[in-house]
Amino acid sequence: MSLTKAHHPSKPFADRAYRCWLDPSLLFWSLVLLLWSPFALFHRVRRALFRDKHDPFVKERWTAELQTPETTRALLAKNGPHVVLVGASFGEILIIDKITKALRGARPEAKVTWAIRDPATVEHVKKMHPGQSVVYWPYDWLTPVTRWISRTRPDIVVMLERFRFPIFVRANKRCGADVVLVNGRCQPRKFFFSTGRLYYKWLFAGFRALFFQNERYLENAKPLLSPRTHAQAIGDIKFDLSHLPIDPEKAAAVDRWLASLGDLPLLA
Repeated sequence: MSLTKAHHPSKPFADRAYRCWLDPSLLFWSLVLLLWSPFALFHRVRRALFRDKHDPFVKERWTAELQTPETTRALLAKNGPHVVLVGASFGEILIIDKITKALRGARPEAKVTWAIRDPATVEHVKKMHPGQSVVYWPYDWLTPVTRWISRTRPDIVVMLERFRFPIFVRANKRCGADVVLVNGRCQPRKFFFSTGRLYYKWLFAGFRALFFQNERYLENAKPLLSPRTHAQAIGDIKFDLSHLPIDPEKAAAVDRWLASLGDLPLLA
């Protein structure tokens, strides 16, 4: 997939982002979510009260405010394709960081932004990766998604593992961005009505390419894919992460401590 694709400079990006409101399929799915919202709210409250799992509303995921405004605006002012790597929280950061380093090594002209869902992870990235452009991953609703697109202006959107965000996927495609799934998983699901298959076909049609963790996930997805969508099993890239460097003196101290345990069992 080429990184040289460019948007039409004569068309302001915000104008094309808000054209998503004219897409019948996006409007229909937004109506479905609106009708489902009371049940979703009830589920969140029940989970918070009875399962002790608080899922707070993150204002920035609705307003699509830039988290590193100076860095992001300076990045967008440069030439080159803008690649946005999308992940949920800490679990995806190691992969995102590795992809970013590899991409900058292979294509120095590429501009890279990280889109994260979890607030604690966003603050961690801002502290531990100064100079990195960071934004929130928006809620899957037309208003925050179109705001996000008009402010982030992606050329390529790379989603890690999670892909069931149809408004985010289809709106980015409508605005001219290539959407790619990396390290994807596709479990078999049984549907009682044909609308389930239609939903996944519509969702997968928004992707330019899908890369799955293994052949089983790929085979599960194949009946739902368009012939124009590139799909491939490339393995689980989480196992390809390099180990963090350890200070030799500390490593030697750990070795001495382990040797002193003798035959005692060690639980890690």
